Amino acid sequence: MNPGPSSKSRSRTQAERSGDPLQVTGGRENIRFARSLGLFDGTMAVAGAMVGSGIFIVSAEISRLTGSPGGLITAWMTTGILTLVAALSSAELASMMPRTGRMYVYLREAFSPLVGFLYGWTLFTVIQAGTVAAVAVAFARFAGVLWPREATVTG
Repeated sequence: MNPGPSSKSRSRTQAERSGDPLQVTGGRENIRFARSLGLFDGTMAVAGAMVGSGIFIVSAEISRLTGSPGGLITAWMTTGILTLVAALSSAELASMMPRTGRMYVYLREAFSPLVGFLYGWTLFTVIQAGTVAAVAVAFARFAGVLWPREATVTG
């Protein structure tokens, strides 16, 4: 009789289905990783993404364009509400289609595999590259404040 797989030899999908944390053997000790994110973890991930380097640059530009503190607060409140609606929509889609790939999966299922494929490549070549470029610009602007001699442009 085969008693079934032991806990050390269970496959990844079996461990995920049972809800048990995966057991990883590393050297002399066994390390157990729980595959879960709580409300606090998710909230901090979103807050960290939103309060990235862009918040320091964007608020100055919004203040210049609106001309008043009330305009700045209205702009932030509006974008906060839109972000909340987008997060709730994304959570609803994730509960309906709990698969890896998020937007790729949603677009593939809603429209076609071609649209999902094009989104994946656009994310890779344009969206993520633009995000990295924005962070680099913000870093350069703030580094110029700390090291002004190196920030001067010589021609």
